[in-house]
Amino acid sequence: MARKDEAERKAVFRCYRSRALIKGEELSFDGGISARLKAQAVCRGFIGERSKLRRKLSPLERMVIRMREATTGEEYNHEWWADWVSTPDWFKKFHEVILESWLFYPPEGSELEPRKLGDKIGYEFEYKRRKFERASGDPEFVGRWKLAEYGLPEPVVLPPEWKDEKVVHHFVIDGYTDWKEYAIESLRKLKVIQAKILQLCSKLGADFVPFAKGMSTGAERARRVDLDDDLAGSDERDNILQILERNYDLIAQLRNRREIADFIIARLPEGRREFLKNEAQYRAFIERLRHTYFSKIDLRPAARGMPRKSEKMTPHRSRILIYTPDIASRRETKSM
Repeated sequence: MARKDEAERKAVFRCYRSRALIKGEELSFDGGISARLKAQAVCRGFIGERSKLRRKLSPLERMVIRMREATTGEEYNHEWWADWVSTPDWFKKFHEVILESWLFYPPEGSELEPRKLGDKIGYEFEYKRRKFERASGDPEFVGRWKLAEYGLPEPVVLPPEWKDEKVVHHFVIDGYTDWKEYAIESLRKLKVIQAKILQLCSKLGADFVPFAKGMSTGAERARRVDLDDDLAGSDERDNILQILERNYDLIAQLRNRREIADFIIARLPEGRREFLKNEAQYRAFIERLRHTYFSKIDLRPAARGMPRKSEKMTPHRSRILIYTPDIASRRETKSM
């Protein structure tokens, strides 16, 4: 059944194209273009002769490739890739420098360290496992998760003839409206990817011990995360990361750094907003933004004359807290 669903999904995506905006030029993406983009992203740093993936990859390199594949859009999903390549340069640098996302891991010119890779994988698997298991059996948790992702729904004004109708708000996450079903299916897919990584562990040789220690350390860090606080976004850094992640296209329209800072503050939790009403704390916050985001990722205002966009936009799929790997490939499923 899973293979049939994947085939149908693939067929649907190939039926239309997605709009991408790259350096002011509007382009149209189909499945073929997306496949090439994914190949370039997944194989970065592991290319050999004739611009093809090297034949003799180490187990650690194969793990990185597997995680890159799992945390990006499917090769036929041009909607995902059109969205990604349309983002401003600072947004990609944000993922590279601050988030160390799988697309940019390891950094250019860096060698793979078994312990660090193990820590990164161990944290991601354990964090997602805990979150999906909690969501699978705790409806209240799911409700708060939706609010953390989308916020309170805007009130809908119905015409007089519909005044007795009930309004139902659906919050979509990666194509699911039933978040419990999404969590259950995501947990299944997560186990497929985890088993694939564990198969590679048997081939690590001398790298196995530091890798295993790293996985253990990463998993322990993930177990210390309070999932309830994590949803609320109590940490200032995590809040800023999520705001930049979800609103990059709106931020790209702002005219100066003061507007960007005020935009971020307006989306922080209420308690933090109250704290920053103090002038000294506000100035300190601006300084933190300047050193961390404006300088490191070259976050900058829009060019003069650029039109503003409406804020009433559909939230983007989050690439920071990528909740699940995309559907496991047929090859992966067979190997299990």
